[in-house]
Amino acid sequence: MLGMGGILWSGLGYGIVCIVLFGLYAVPRRYAQSPSLEFLLTMCITVAICTTAAGIILPRWPAISLPQIGLSYLSGLLWCMGTVCYIYSVDCVGVGRATPVKNLTVVLGVIFGILIFKEFSWQNKLPLGLLGGATALVLLSTILLGRLIPVSELATPSCPINLIGPKLKKAHQYSVVGFGFALAAALFYGLFGVPGKLVMESVDSVWPYFTFMGQGSLVGALACYFLMSKDRSWAKVRPKDHLLAMLSGLLFVVAFASLAIILKLLGMAIAWPIANLNTIVTVVYSSLVLKEISVREQRTKMFTGLFIGAMGIVLLTMAKR
Repeated sequence: MLGMGGILWSGLGYGIVCIVLFGLYAVPRRYAQSPSLEFLLTMCITVAICTTAAGIILPRWPAISLPQIGLSYLSGLLWCMGTVCYIYSVDCVGVGRATPVKNLTVVLGVIFGILIFKEFSWQNKLPLGLLGGATALVLLSTILLGRLIPVSELATPSCPINLIGPKLKKAHQYSVVGFGFALAAALFYGLFGVPGKLVMESVDSVWPYFTFMGQGSLVGALACYFLMSKDRSWAKVRPKDHLLAMLSGLLFVVAFASLAIILKLLGMAIAWPIANLNTIVTVVYSSLVLKEISVREQRTKMFTGLFIGAMGIVLLTMAKR
């Protein structure tokens, strides 16, 4: 049985996995040429297969009721809607600019953790103050990194700029649509953790939720594909693009398993700020590998954002002690 210190450090260890893999799981989208919904469908098929396989392989499942299964599926549907919006945002403004805005979901995670799940007491001011300071630092880090200026136009043909009128300049159309979808992704990603946390509060293991949430994401992806896709060209997608979507799904599965464990160990108010520090990984990869952002011209802003994010982790550690 882990003590409080062991739980904290175990949670932070899983948090590092979350930060790295959540920072990378959208990157394969920048290398793929398939339409957005086709990419999402392959990704969610991979997620559903992996989570279902985990449910079959892992022994000693606790009993889970039909309402809990329904909540797990709802969580998967909400995550799928967030991912649809995230993919569209990446297609419009690039992964390095979409991710910081999407990660504003940290605010919702903290609010839900405090108000709905009572993870922090209003009477105990110091931990609550540290949590508020940590959340502010993570938000500031996200805003600074999100304001980095791209090297060139980052939109792909899959960006749905037809959703707004042609009055704005083309570059502004991409920004409005891209950041609009990123904000929508932040909302859905904030909401998807609530039914998951409700399930894990009443079930000893994270794995039943993990399994059914993955299946719920596939239901959502199928609905999006058949209701929203105009061409329905999934069968015509290049094998390379399917492999990239599968890689994205695999990265998400490992990251999500780690997040589920952190939710169980530390609660939503701590888990969300930790997981959403993936901005650091995404921006570094976007700058150094994808060359979406010029590091040389914006070095000070970038390293300030990274440092502030690291300080946010330190305060989160102190808040949970």
